[in-house]
Amino acid sequence: RFRAGQDESDSDEHSLTGLRMSNNLATLYMLQGNVDDAMQMYEQVVASLGQPQDKARQNFRSTLLYNLGRAYEDSNDVVRASEAYRSLLEEHPEYVNGKGMSSLTYIPG
Repeated sequence: RFRAGQDESDSDEHSLTGLRMSNNLATLYMLQGNVDDAMQMYEQVVASLGQPQDKARQNFRSTLLYNLGRAYEDSNDVVRASEAYRSLLEEHPEYVNGKGMSSLTYIPG
């Protein structure tokens, strides 16, 4: 929460830290086999992050999209997994893991 006298960049960093913690918790859910909760949390973090302008948030969004794609795969939702990987590759075509996963979940357009 932003407080008087607090630098706006501090508030942004605090917000990003919270989103990273949510990503970490979702990853823990995945490791425990709780895919539904992981998917829901990843989806919320992606929505909260939006379309970032700064490099750190763009890179974080790439990680989130990859993680979300993996969660969709684990729930056998190949269509949504493919969409997540496509979004990742549209934003970062150089993302090698996204290329490999996208080819594994390929569904013609």
